[in-house]
Amino acid sequence: MGKSLTKSLVLTTIIPLMLLGVIIVAYSSRQIRTSIEGEVQDGLKNVALLTYDAYESTFPGEYKYDKENSELYKGDKKISETESLLKKHKDISKCEITIFYADMRVATTLVDEKGSPIVGSLANKSIVKEMETTKEGKLYNKTVINGKKFFTYYYPLTDDADNVIGMIATAKDAGYVKKIIYEKLVPLGLIIGLGLLSIVVLIWIYAQKIIKCTHQIQEYFNSVQKGNFEDKLSSNVTGRGDEIGVLGNSAVQMSNSLKKFIERDALTEIYNRRHGEKLLRETASNLRITGEGFYVAIGDIDFFKKFNDTYGHDCGDLVLQHVAKGLVELLGGRGEVIRWGGEEFLIVYKVSGDLIAKEVLANIQSSIGRRKVVYNGQELNVTMTFGATKGSEKYSTDELTKQADEALYEGKEGGRNRVVWYDLEEE
Repeated sequence: MGKSLTKSLVLTTIIPLMLLGVIIVAYSSRQIRTSIEGEVQDGLKNVALLTYDAYESTFPGEYKYDKENSELYKGDKKISETESLLKKHKDISKCEITIFYADMRVATTLVDEKGSPIVGSLANKSIVKEMETTKEGKLYNKTVINGKKFFTYYYPLTDDADNVIGMIATAKDAGYVKKIIYEKLVPLGLIIGLGLLSIVVLIWIYAQKIIKCTHQIQEYFNSVQKGNFEDKLSSNVTGRGDEIGVLGNSAVQMSNSLKKFIERDALTEIYNRRHGEKLLRETASNLRITGEGFYVAIGDIDFFKKFNDTYGHDCGDLVLQHVAKGLVELLGGRGEVIRWGGEEFLIVYKVSGDLIAKEVLANIQSSIGRRKVVYNGQELNVTMTFGATKGSEKYSTDELTKQADEALYEGKEGGRNRVVWYDLEEE
């Protein structure tokens, strides 16, 4: 009877528990695989789109191909000269990134056995055809590149006629993803050896935590894709010591770096126009809520072209950096300085009253003129002309910048090296 009872216990308890454990392990494994592969695919898509945005903000202009020199351009920049940007994105995202013209790689982080970039190699013809037909990005599972399998995402690049002339492709080694999945399954097997009942509970809990973490990373990527760089990834993810934690911290690092790429001007390290427009809208919106006034000024470096023509573009870049640093220092935390375009800078600041606002701007204008730029042992004088106006809830931000620009034009026509205020209320 004892043997019969033991057999009965085995049949009615242990075996069903083993089967249940196997089912749960199989289900959890599938969930882990699906979650990780889905996260990798979503990550590839986000990296591709963020890389596209980085190119749009860093290199203004359309994509075009120069047949005479066999070069793909973004605006005035050769794509073949932008591999440093791709490498930075690779270091952040841990993804391989490629820029195509038609089906040919013109810039890539993928390398051959000798460590040389595989530029000149071709993409799958069916993928190229699908990009040209749909003009939409798409994920591909286990694409073979240079003899290796990758998870990939392709995003089309179009010229000013909306014709697809190339692609951005992001790739993650399928073996790396497989390794992550397998490393998750090994602990599960060890737990099963310690006790069937424990493994059922532990697998379920562990799988749910992984799923929750991957969902949090996915939500974080989606938030970053929408430009919400201030959102935080939960410490439940970043504090992990496994690959999910590494992936989470990589996502945070990527977000921080992309925020700098997208919001900051590469040369002067102050805010760029894209972020400046957002900041100006937020300042105007706060005016409607709090009633707190603000002032808008556009400053232009006088005779900037002569620095480039006389001393070279290195000197011009040094002048821009000198002016940007000086404006930030002289503004003294009262607002923000934005590189508005070329040699123009936008200043958005808050002070208590029109008189003080004019004094602050006048001091900035005169102080810039007293500072010297030293280039190759020569001291160069730099002056600026400013057009300014007062923020008002009656006017849109476009109207405010237009009025400041008109005041700037008046200052240029009036001899430069001065401040001209445009009074919206009087107008």
